[in-house]
Amino acid sequence: MTQVLRYGVHWAPGDIAFLLQTGDPQHALPFHLECPFQVRKGPLRFTCPHSVDIKYANPSSLDNAPLDDPLFQAMAPLPSNGEGVWVFHDPEDRLLRIAQILCRLSGMEPSLVLPIWYYNTQAIIDRLKLSNISPFAMTDATSKDATLLFNSGRFARAGTRRIVVLSKDRFPGFNGAKWHNTKLDETVADLPLEVIGATLLQKHMTKSELPF
Repeated sequence: MTQVLRYGVHWAPGDIAFLLQTGDPQHALPFHLECPFQVRKGPLRFTCPHSVDIKYANPSSLDNAPLDDPLFQAMAPLPSNGEGVWVFHDPEDRLLRIAQILCRLSGMEPSLVLPIWYYNTQAIIDRLKLSNISPFAMTDATSKDATLLFNSGRFARAGTRRIVVLSKDRFPGFNGAKWHNTKLDETVADLPLEVIGATLLQKHMTKSELPF
């Protein structure tokens, strides 16, 4: 049994992907396979931040999904692929509720979307280490948080969770962070988000073409 350091997707020989989270490991093949991986629990004992069931994947669920929207993409249960920090200007706190709704893509608890002042750099890094697929979202950022985001963003780009920041201020960007806009509103809650998240993750695990 191979010990791995984080939850999420891990690849066995033959390009076979296993999803590790609370509960039994999952894979996308139509026959039984023993998972060769086990998550090594860290000293802080954080629980897995996501709960995706890929057996519910359904390609038709993507038909009406806002797949071209940056906030939707940022909250998807997928690897960061190099862009570690996604920042959204949110001076009126309009996006908090939408980000909480989009937690359903990863089976995350909405209560995990917390203000940035709740964390220091080490606390952010500890949570980034938990998984390699689900986003880590924070709200209420201001220009005073630029250094914190720079320091933690360098770690995010190393292949851990994606950082999603809802910021009250617009401040100069820094290496690794990009500003994005979203047109989503709370009607996104009407979509089968759990199924969409499962479908996107299954595509990743089977190395099928992703829609973004």
